[in-house]
Parts: sequence; structure tokens; C-alpha cells
Amino acid sequence: MSRVFIDSNIWLYSFIDTGHKTQRSKDILLNEKDIVLSVQVINEVCFNLLKKVKFTEVQIKNLSNDYYLNYDVVNFSNLSLKLASEIR
Repeated sequence: MSRVFIDSNIWLYSFIDTGHKTQRSKDILLNEKDIVLSVQVINEVCFNLLKKVKFTEVQIKNLSNDYYLNYDVVNFSNLSLKLASEIR
């Protein structure tokens, strides 16, 4: 089993009804077992849900807590960015 990084668009499609993209996003999130996301992804998702879907602050706080409770959340350091550059 490998770890899977889920970008903000997949999370957003799962919350915002876009037809087939919404269902596909939900399928991905339900079927992946070892999901990883970054602090940046959480920020982007929360920002867009506040602006586009009018989530309340309580909903945003709950969502943020759920991310930290259910997934591996990484905060990229300068070393992480350097390693990514070397891998590229």
C-alpha cells in the first residue's frame, strides 16, 4: 500500500457538486487508505469553502480538526522543498 497525496481540487470537488467530478472525487477519497495532505491544501480548501460555499467558521474548524484526526498532514520545511527539487 502506498501513500497518496490528495490535492485541494479533489477535496473541493467532493464538497462542491460538479457532476461526475464530484462522484469521482468521493470515490478516490473513500478508496484510498493512506491519504496525505499538506497544510497548504487545508488552507486552500477552507478558503474556497468559505468563499464559494459559504461554510461557517464552525464548519471550517470541524473540517480542519477532521483532517488532522483522520489523515497525515505534512508541513513542508525548507529541507522538504530542497529534496523535492532534487527529485525533480
